Amino acid sequence: MGWTSRPPVAERDPLIERSPVDNDIVKRLLWSGLLAALGAAASVAVTRAATMIWRRIYDEDPPE
Repeated sequence: MGWTSRPPVAERDPLIERSPVDNDIVKRLLWSGLLAALGAAASVAVTRAATMIWRRIYDEDPPE
């Protein structure tokens, strides 16, 4: 029993409208933007967490 991919919702159900973004290039750009934004947010969060840990352990600012 293998995995099968399902067709998009718009192809399965004719009553559901298609996505407002049908252009593949636009979808790829949106995906890249989402990844970049989440990566930047994760980087900021990790840096802040590491700084807090460093300050608690050594009671000083981390090295630059």
